[in-house]
Order: sequence, then structure tokens, then C-alpha cells
Amino acid sequence: MDQATHLTPRHTTQAGVNNQPPAPLQLERVREVCARTGIPRSSLYDLLKKGEFPQPVKLGTGKRSQTAFVSHEIDAWIESRMAARQGKEVGQ
Repeated sequence: MDQATHLTPRHTTQAGVNNQPPAPLQLERVREVCARTGIPRSSLYDLLKKGEFPQPVKLGTGKRSQTAFVSHEIDAWIESRMAARQGKEVGQ
């Protein structure tokens, strides 16, 4: 599954900005995350182990179930890296 998986939130209590419905949640597989961030797979797993990267979501219940990453969490991580480059925190 190379394309991102789209999920619509079940319980949405607020409309998005300008009364637009919120964007659907999007999940990305490891290959897509590596392509977006430029991080090799082994380095991504090192960051995950250290707790320095958003944790993936299990897509199944079995021991070998596949995982994916929440797209907006990856976006936030990228933004935090850009802010760190500029010497400031995100949201300042």
C-alpha cells in the first residue's frame, strides 16, 4: 500500500476554520515517511527507539500487523526541526 490511507474522524465536535469541515486524518507508511523526511529507514527506527519521532499506529491486531504514521504528527515533527534550525520553538 504505497498510497496514503485516508480516514475520516468518527467524532468531530467542531467545524474547521471558516466553517469548513476538518480535513480527514491521513496515515503514511514507513516508505512515504522516509521519502518525505529524507531519513533512511534505519535512522527512522533509531529515532523511534529514542522517542525522538512520532510513534506509529498499529493497523491490525496481530503480532505482525502493519503500522503507519499520522500525517499531521509528521508535519509537526518537520516543523519542529525547521524551528530548531532557526533556534526557536514552534508556536513562538
